[in-house]
Amino acid sequence: MFKELLLRMFRRLRHDDITAYAAQITFYIVLSLFPFLLLLTNILSRLDFASFDLESIFDMLRSSYVIPSAAIDVIETVFSEIRLVNNSLSLYIVVIIWSASRGVRAIMTGMQMCYRTRESRSLVVKFLLSFFYTISFAIMIVLFLVLVFFGDWFGQLLFSYLRLNQLYIWIWNLFRYLTPVLFMLVTYLLLYRAIPNKPLKFRNVFVGALFATVASFLVSQLFSFYVGRFANYSALYGSISGIIVILLWLYFISNILMLGVELNAVLYEMDEKP
Repeated sequence: MFKELLLRMFRRLRHDDITAYAAQITFYIVLSLFPFLLLLTNILSRLDFASFDLESIFDMLRSSYVIPSAAIDVIETVFSEIRLVNNSLSLYIVVIIWSASRGVRAIMTGMQMCYRTRESRSLVVKFLLSFFYTISFAIMIVLFLVLVFFGDWFGQLLFSYLRLNQLYIWIWNLFRYLTPVLFMLVTYLLLYRAIPNKPLKFRNVFVGALFATVASFLVSQLFSFYVGRFANYSALYGSISGIIVILLWLYFISNILMLGVELNAVLYEMDEKP
């Protein structure tokens, strides 16, 4: 079975141009990334969150090893430079929703190709679905940030109320540090389950989601090690070297996302047509 799986994957990868979809996804993610940072900093400043250490989220992401340190450094620099900007929230929201929803539609098109299904949904339905998925994942990101910012305080409050000992607090803090990896796994599961125009169950997409999570983690570590030890992008790209690092990392992750789709599609095909 494993040999047959590899053969089918090889044939599909020769035929399907998943790198083109990965490039398209990366483009729209980058378009939505920095407006999202602007929106986030604007909201935090309006809610008077200055008393909280905003750098804690970057420290936690570094310790989780999910995102390369070089990419986090760039995002943190941009974050610190734009946190005092005071512009219209509506502009950020429009740009984020438009660019992120276009990225979701690129994922939808790529998944239809992987599953060999025709798109029967109208343009209006596709737009509404991409809008819904964009808002849903934005809410997930906000919840993730809330857990990072307030997780320790909430855990202390909850466990003191329940009169639990320090062991439970230690377990809770361990869960908080595993949150980025769990968040990535849940995100892949939801993407692979909800977006294809196919009656899929979570068991049909779990293998691909697990593969994508592990591969994303390993690729991020290898890429971070390469950038930190060997690559000298600043000599080639100058002041935009940090942006190039983010582009390359997101491109690798987008390819992994599409590889997970192909893996799920092959396994689904083998179940349907042994």
